Amino acid sequence: MKNKEFALLPIYKPVGYSSAEIGNWLKKIFQIKKLGHTGTLDPFAEGLLLFLLGKATRLAEYYISLPKEYIAVGLLGIETDTEDITGKILKKYPTEEISEKDLQKALKKFIGEIYQIPPKYSAKKINGKRAYKLAREGKNFTLQPVKVKIYEIELLKYEKPLFILRVKTSGGTYIRSLIRDIGKALNCGATTYTLVRTAIGNIKIDNAFKPPLKEKEIKISPEIKREISQFHFNLSSLIKEALSSYKTLNDLASAEKDILNYLLPPDYGLEHFPTITINSPQIIDKIKRGQKIPLKQLSLSDQLVRIKDEKKLIAIGKSINGKYIKPIKVFL
Repeated sequence: MKNKEFALLPIYKPVGYSSAEIGNWLKKIFQIKKLGHTGTLDPFAEGLLLFLLGKATRLAEYYISLPKEYIAVGLLGIETDTEDITGKILKKYPTEEISEKDLQKALKKFIGEIYQIPPKYSAKKINGKRAYKLAREGKNFTLQPVKVKIYEIELLKYEKPLFILRVKTSGGTYIRSLIRDIGKALNCGATTYTLVRTAIGNIKIDNAFKPPLKEKEIKISPEIKREISQFHFNLSSLIKEALSSYKTLNDLASAEKDILNYLLPPDYGLEHFPTITINSPQIIDKIKRGQKIPLKQLSLSDQLVRIKDEKKLIAIGKSINGKYIKPIKVFL
């Protein structure tokens, strides 16, 4: 039987819900108090969220830093205060002269390590207060640039003024900021139209449980709606085409309804950590007490490892000088 007090759960967040709302829904389903996600998705976005249940919440820091993949839709010619289509238009630009070649050239500038300024409407903290709360209050503040890494960026479709990207990034990257900066590089502005997170580390949306929740309508200002109504494209078909290598929303909706079947071992996404298997009761007792143990199985540099018994994860440890393992998070 799967242990809901020590597990990882991939969820497909529908449009219109905050990450916290999905977390509260899961707490009611599982009747547990300890539950946390490993990185938010804005309400206008959809896709993969990872939730850690029970004791597994202590693993959150390792999941937050994992690479993430997205399908992102950008809208050229418009800058908004939220850097997506839920905000107010700050400036408009002509886009007639922006060719696909121009766009491809601009995208190349963002591959590798870059610095980006997070959106003012974000969960970043300024003197202990969330940036989005300060922005809503009309306060003036400055967010510092953050170093992130863009591993891959691919233009899937350009149907002026829309462009669809597949992006693989380091943890902590803001796709809204990336779209904004692509617009700046083209001297025509851009805002994020919609966003789907398709993967976190080795976990794909194909693994995700889709809650039986109706999508909520995103509040879009009348000004933005007027702008969008001028364009003639079928966005849903464009996104469906971009997501063709994954399960579609309909596939997910018709998948197995028992949420327990979607629970994964808490370290499922940490396969990049070497594994040390311990069978000795004496050594397991040392681990339980947080004592270092001799490293005999592998030759390791100073790095994090998973310590397991025959069945499950019992600790996260760190190798020291290639000779010992020091438990740093114990789950016994």
